[in-house]
Amino acid sequence: MKEYIYRFADGTKSVVEVSDELYAFLKEEDKKEKFGNRRETRRHVSLDELRENGIELPVYDEYDYGEVLARLQNAELSEAVEKLDTEQKKLLYAVFYKRKKIKEIAEEQKVSAQIVSWRLRTTLVQLAVKR
Repeated sequence: MKEYIYRFADGTKSVVEVSDELYAFLKEEDKKEKFGNRRETRRHVSLDELRENGIELPVYDEYDYGEVLARLQNAELSEAVEKLDTEQKKLLYAVFYKRKKIKEIAEEQKVSAQIVSWRLRTTLVQLAVKR
């Protein structure tokens, strides 16, 4: 028999004697709960939960750059694109004209998808600034 400390939801504690098997099971469940909660609170926060608390985060989709580009007139957009590097122009062409996925472009360039995504975001920010 071992002593197990049971913690109630209101914060109070109670010491209970349990069998060795039950003790091992309860400790394992405590461990799962502890690490499960840590994982969820550390990195994976629900967007719905944030919205309920009044926090709105911008969510980006790989083809959802319409807001940045919609504010530019065609002449302004052409002028801003002309100021970009050749590599940036190629990236815009691949994403918006050929409709390639970021993963495909990354495989072609032999880099990670995160790098291509970062380059695309940087290019779009430059477009918005250069107008």
